[in-house]
Amino acid sequence: GSECPKGLYCPTGSSAGRRCPEGTYNNRTMLSSASQCVPCPSGYLCPVQGLVEPPYTCPPGYFCNESSVNLTTHAVDCAAGHYCPDGSALRASSAPVACSPGRYNPNAGAGHEFNCHHCPAGMACPVIGTITPNTTCNQGHYCPNGTITPDQYPCPPGTFTGATNLTAPAECTSCPPTRACGWATGVDTNPSLPCKPGHYCPKGTPSVDRFPCRPGTFSNRSDLISADECSACPAAFYCEGGGWVPSAPCQPGYYCPAGTQSADDFPCPAR
Repeated sequence: GSECPKGLYCPTGSSAGRRCPEGTYNNRTMLSSASQCVPCPSGYLCPVQGLVEPPYTCPPGYFCNESSVNLTTHAVDCAAGHYCPDGSALRASSAPVACSPGRYNPNAGAGHEFNCHHCPAGMACPVIGTITPNTTCNQGHYCPNGTITPDQYPCPPGTFTGATNLTAPAECTSCPPTRACGWATGVDTNPSLPCKPGHYCPKGTPSVDRFPCRPGTFSNRSDLISADECSACPAAFYCEGGGWVPSAPCQPGYYCPAGTQSADDFPCPAR
C-alpha cells in the first residue's frame, strides 16, 4: 500500500488514513495509531485535526500547556505579578515570566515586560512576581522609582531620617547640632552619635571627629556646636587641638601661657 502521509495515521487494515486529533500533530509518515501523534508542545495551539506542525504560538497575555487546542478551553490567563510574552519559533510562551525585582504587576493577562510597573517611589519590591508593593523603605534610606531592596539607597553622611517613605536624598534631614550622622542614619535603627569630646558638631556633621577643636583649645564635652565653645588651654599646658584633655604639661626650657598650641611655642629667654 501507499505510505501513510504526515498529519495522518493509518490503522492496520484500514483503507484510508485518519487525521491526528486536535491538540496533536504529526510530522512523520507511516503512523499506525492515534497514540503516535505528537502532543502539541507547551507554548503552542493545535486547534484542528491533521496538523503537520504546530501552527500557532500562544498569544501575549496567555500561556499554553501541552496539548492545547484553543484559547477558550486550554490557554490560561497570565497571572498577576507576571507577563506572558508572545511565543516565537525560538521561544514559546509556555510559562508565565515573573516580574523582576524592582517591578510589580497587579493585573492578570499581561503580555509584555513593560506591563510590569516600576516599584512606586517610597517603596521597595525585593521579590520576583510582586503583585502589590508592600515593603516600605528602611529608616535612614530613600527609595526612588524601581527600588529593589529597602536598604538600596542610604541617606548620605550629614543627614538622617526616621521616615520610611522617602523618595530622594534631598528629603533626608540634616543631622541635628551636637550629633553626627554617617551613611544610612535612622532614628530607631543606626541612630546618630554624640559628638566626640575634643570636637564640635554643627548641624549636618557627617562623622564624630569631623570638626576638631582648634590648636590652643580642648574640650571634654560632647555637646559643642562651634569651635568658639572649646575651652582655652590652661596655663602650664599646651593643646595641639582635638583633645578632650590638654596634650601635655609644658616642657623644661619653655613656658606656656593660656592658649599655647605646641610644646615649643615659647622658649624661655636666654640669661
